[in-house]
Amino acid sequence: MRIEANDRRGLERLLRYRARPPFAADRIEELDRHRLIYHLPWPGSGGRTQLILSPLELIERIAALVPPPHQHEGHDDPSLFDIDPAADIE
Repeated sequence: MRIEANDRRGLERLLRYRARPPFAADRIEELDRHRLIYHLPWPGSGGRTQLILSPLELIERIAALVPPPHQHEGHDDPSLFDIDPAADIE
């Protein structure tokens, strides 16, 4: 990925992408005190469109998205490294 120095829209798009949360909070609905419904953004395997989880199960799934300490989450994302501006990365 390459963004020119004067490409403000491209930079904003990249920053919005990197700053987005791991899931959309408006996809979560409380079924009752012990069960939540997470509406999937697209049908999953077998056509499933939602998951019914306990609050603890939801927290476990979210925690699994957090990288371990001292590990760079974007190790293969060139936008996170200082790269020679003359280099052409595709």
